[in-house]
Amino acid sequence: MKKVLSVISVILVLVCLVSCFAACNAGGVPAGTYKLTALSEGDQDYTEYLALLGDATLTVNNDNTATMSIYGETVNLTIDPEAHTIANESGEAYNYTLEGNKIIFEQDDTKMTFEKQ
Repeated sequence: MKKVLSVISVILVLVCLVSCFAACNAGGVPAGTYKLTALSEGDQDYTEYLALLGDATLTVNNDNTATMSIYGETVNLTIDPEAHTIANESGEAYNYTLEGNKIIFEQDDTKMTFEKQ
């Protein structure tokens, strides 16, 4: 039961992050579709539960815009490749890092890794 509550908690945090994130390109993140491949919160790794979310994707466009779709929710995003931030429609911006073909978002102690498909 405790594990189920933890997974539900992570899903709720993930949905909150989706409503807060944005995307990146033009000298930053290469355009394309990225799939959520790793998820952790603090020292807890929830990667094995990603199948419960269905397809969690980040689609990056050539015009510094993107969409993130997780658990049936889609959010439009704007990328600032110089500042390495992604912002949602409300203007909340979050940092991202690039590691090869991966985009990594970190907010507080939650970390999401998207890998280019």
